[in-house]
Amino acid sequence: MIESNVTNGKVIGKDFLFESVAEYQCNDGFYLQGATTRTCQASGMWSGVLPMCQRVSCPEPGGVCSKVVCPKPGDVGNGYVEGTDYTYKAEIIYHCNEGHVLSGARKRKCGANRQWSPSAPSCFKIACPTLSILDHGYTVGMLYKNESVIVFICDKGYQLEGKAMLTCKAKKEWSDIAPTCVKVKCSKPEVVHHGIIKGLDYSFGANLEYECKEGYVLKGAKIRTCTSEALWSKTSPKCVIVPHVMQLCARACARACGRIIQG
Repeated sequence: MIESNVTNGKVIGKDFLFESVAEYQCNDGFYLQGATTRTCQASGMWSGVLPMCQRVSCPEPGGVCSKVVCPKPGDVGNGYVEGTDYTYKAEIIYHCNEGHVLSGARKRKCGANRQWSPSAPSCFKIACPTLSILDHGYTVGMLYKNESVIVFICDKGYQLEGKAMLTCKAKKEWSDIAPTCVKVKCSKPEVVHHGIIKGLDYSFGANLEYECKEGYVLKGAKIRTCTSEALWSKTSPKCVIVPHVMQLCARACARACGRIIQG
């Protein structure tokens, strides 16, 4: 059975069976001293001890509250720190000198615990030239030190042309030229007999529209799209002859065949 006698508070929960959880809350003007929850154990006893609701008390009036201040951030080698406000929620920005690149967070903020977060970044000397931004993709690893490696990854629907990984060599040059991300292309669609395919763009996201010639009807998808896997969505449709046209053709053929036999 749950101890429900919480002075100036209440217990939230029902069906206090094995593994049930009871939650304790205090009335306005009171705060909880102890665990906020207790669990019903196999022994039939509740875990922990019964918490108490203590009355909120204010400090003596007339005190002065000073704003939280973080310590002065240390210098960053081969760079400098922008910002002179070190109070709570203030931000500082890190910059690197020319010929160096930043590794880590560019901005840090002063927290309520009087500490800067996240950790301080570093400035590394650039050994290899800066690479241009990869359109329709992104890179992993942005340090340009000797033997550092950068991996290139393309967005969905694009494929890499060139080496997926470059290494900064001792001669201050990259192991190869930077790759590019180009749109995935689907193969030329198969011919649809007695039909027409509208669309000459076979790249990712492009659509093909199918139509049939007079006397035929489309069986299958009217629209197909080039997917990121370089495959056309759905299967190729077919143009089948309209039933009443087939009957007319059969009658015409029968009449023609009859005239040939009679002749």
